[in-house]
Amino acid sequence: MRNLVILAALFASVPSARADAPYYRFWRGWKLPALSDARFLEGLNDVFVGATVEVGKCRGLVSYQPALPPSPADRGEEGAYLPDEIALVAYRSEGAYRAIRATPEGERYSNLHWDYFDRDKSRSLVPGPFTGTAALDRAYDLRQSGADWQRGFSVLRIWTRKPGVDDERYLEHASQYLVRLQRGYPRDLLLSTLALLTDRYLIEYLLWPNEDVYRGMKDTLEEVVERGMRELFLVQALERPARRALRLEYTDALNVPFATSSCPQ
Repeated sequence: MRNLVILAALFASVPSARADAPYYRFWRGWKLPALSDARFLEGLNDVFVGATVEVGKCRGLVSYQPALPPSPADRGEEGAYLPDEIALVAYRSEGAYRAIRATPEGERYSNLHWDYFDRDKSRSLVPGPFTGTAALDRAYDLRQSGADWQRGFSVLRIWTRKPGVDDERYLEHASQYLVRLQRGYPRDLLLSTLALLTDRYLIEYLLWPNEDVYRGMKDTLEEVVERGMRELFLVQALERPARRALRLEYTDALNVPFATSSCPQ
């Protein structure tokens, strides 16, 4: 019965945008070639995780979720194109983000990236609305909700494209998959979903109310959404609940905890 409800929901209208939806930036960073994995990891943990929060909290940063795929030596051929670090960063508004960037602290923090990341390859994408047809090198806010990522249970998933799948079929089925994520779950079950699609991989962040809901929906998620992706088009490279912690390891995802309600006025 539950599965029938989910299937019926696929034909519902596209979720309408909320005025309080955060302003997201989807970061993908590639480390400098001369930097060792150990030095890169040290820089992330000792500089960026803490600095991102320090510079942004009380100025409009509302969520910060960095992640590391498997280490380059462990990715295999299909994962060779993955970035070295991923982060979904959310701000109260675009204006709040730009105000942070304009401060001396924000400028120093921005420039510090290039001590660790390759400036020519690393970049952020701002997710836009999804209207049913996916394009490459685009990020999407599939549900456009005002959900608070610090209050729910966040899960990161990364998929890599199988060799031999032609572009037309890849985009067609990726579009169908994103439609199912967008329309296939009531808002009280899947609170928010962000996705980024390239010609090599798909990255998703999914926000559930709590871990019990996530665990309870995994079979339905497999049956309704994932089967075609696994068997025909994409290999799932990583699925990780985001830990409430401050230090990253390889094959890890964080939902960094910080207060947004106790800032000085």
